[in-house]
Amino acid sequence: MTCPSRSPYLPAGVTPEEYAAAKDTSPRVLQALTAIDFCGPTDPVACPSDTAPPPTCVSGPCPRRTLTRGLRRLVSGDVAVIRTALVRAGFPGTEVKLLDAPAGLSPAIRYAVPVGSICLVGIMFTTDPPRANDLSGFGPDGHC
Repeated sequence: MTCPSRSPYLPAGVTPEEYAAAKDTSPRVLQALTAIDFCGPTDPVACPSDTAPPPTCVSGPCPRRTLTRGLRRLVSGDVAVIRTALVRAGFPGTEVKLLDAPAGLSPAIRYAVPVGSICLVGIMFTTDPPRANDLSGFGPDGHC
């Protein structure tokens, strides 16, 4: 059996070099998001002290705790906090936006970091940082 010239794990349209660059950059993006102290004294919404086990999941995303500090749902003011953290970490082209949530659900925040001709993308539902990023291409408008 011969090996294919292209890895089946490589997303369509992404070169091995682009994938390697994104793979190298992804941990730095996650580290920048983990370093945000949403529950610090300048937080726009207070975080409750929360050392209990994760809540029971219902329909919608279930938060998973990776931090020992407090946890809360995101608010619109967190868009600027996330954008600032990523820009300060060396990702000036970062796009961060609040996603509309259906009635009764808390909003989510989407971040996208350009890495060459592809983007590292993630969605946050709480102040608990994500553990991975997804790969995406640029849209027709030239943005991630």
